[in-house]
Amino acid sequence: MKIHFCKLDELEVGPVTKYIDKIKDELIVFKDLISGDIKAFSSICPHHGGPIKYSKKKLVCYWHNFQFDCRTAECINHNTNLKLREQKILIENGSIFII
Repeated sequence: MKIHFCKLDELEVGPVTKYIDKIKDELIVFKDLISGDIKAFSSICPHHGGPIKYSKKKLVCYWHNFQFDCRTAECINHNTNLKLREQKILIENGSIFII
């Protein structure tokens, strides 16, 4: 499976969030400001299903303020093993694809 997500240059403006029907999940794709890597994670919080947004080099759920590391997707502000689901991507011809 290879699904077009967005053009690579769209990430220069900021993160892109989109629902992908084929995988039944909403994803957030962004360029990590520390490493420069392109990352893709579920934008649905594993705590109670709240929306995840990119904020100041971390991913934050606005319902209960669960915060996740942008590189590992692990929760960084609660003593829990919750983690965002990472999605594999392919960068090809200036586009980002979900694989």
